[in-house]
Amino acid sequence: MLNLNDKLRLITEGYSIEEINAEPGRFENIISENAVKVTDELAMILESANVDLDFIQESAEVLNESALSTLMDKVKRFIAWITEKINNIIKWVKERFKKKGEQSSEVVKVIEEKIKTGELKDKIEAIKEQNEEKYEEAVEKHEETKPAPKQSEPAVHNEEPAAEPAKRALPDISKLKITLAEKVVTGNVGDVVTIAKNIASIVNTSLKNMENFRMALIRGTSNAQLNSEDNIANLLVNLSTGNKVKQKKDLRYHITGNDKEYQASVEIVSKVAVELDKMFANHKEVFEIYEEIKSSLSKLRDESESIIQKYKNSAEVREETITRRVSQMIQLITTAVAILNDINSIGIEVTTQCSKALDQVASL
Repeated sequence: MLNLNDKLRLITEGYSIEEINAEPGRFENIISENAVKVTDELAMILESANVDLDFIQESAEVLNESALSTLMDKVKRFIAWITEKINNIIKWVKERFKKKGEQSSEVVKVIEEKIKTGELKDKIEAIKEQNEEKYEEAVEKHEETKPAPKQSEPAVHNEEPAAEPAKRALPDISKLKITLAEKVVTGNVGDVVTIAKNIASIVNTSLKNMENFRMALIRGTSNAQLNSEDNIANLLVNLSTGNKVKQKKDLRYHITGNDKEYQASVEIVSKVAVELDKMFANHKEVFEIYEEIKSSLSKLRDESESIIQKYKNSAEVREETITRRVSQMIQLITTAVAILNDINSIGIEVTTQCSKALDQVASL
């Protein structure tokens, strides 16, 4: 069902209100296709950013072979590179995701109103029973309770009698089938804000440990665990989830569970509406963590410069010890950004899934 915002968007794209009102189903498809397009674009931007971060991660290994005299210039280039990726995500993904949230809030309002008036319950019951008469009664009952649209201009007298409004066809029972992540339905979606904050905390604590060369960057682990991208990613995911997730590939399941097919009910739709608003609010906080990582990059630049100046002529600390430490820290931060991207990709995927389900139910 097209809401006011949808109609305004279509009008700005050149469609007339008469066209929109005459073929609402056609324009619902246009709105839906545009939503999928935006989602695909957001996912593509994050995926592209992670490909670049993978390359940065691999390239950072060359720092291990750098001379101290040239190390700082290389570090600055890596920091600028990662900062650029973060800025692009904030610019292109954060704002569009925010707009998606605003559009979804409108759908949630429609659903909540239909639940409040009993319209959703009446229609779902009629569709489950495939009872055409009961469905027509539900449509008529709730159309009567809706306020008449305001007249912007005086009505023009028309000699011809008004046409009978077309009857709404009884939707097939398959229209009640919706696909949702199981933790959305059970109301226990993973705490992405805490995971993201823990990742930022691990990065900041590791920065404080940089100069303590005898200690692992991340306490309670070994430096050997920071020798590959996969190891770093799994370690960060494991620590940030309180040891609940051992490998990065299992993060999606931890946050949302498996996707399942459900038959729409007032109870399920109510939970989805609540969880959808909550997910958009949570991911808004996750996007703020990128700013913390940018701050960590500035600290990394200062800390690296301090360590190089302090130990460049030291007989106690070898050059390769310093270069390895700096390289590991850059790889750690790069992986942290990639995991934040993964968390937001999961959020984009699941909020889109929920919005699609609510749209489908709202149009019954």
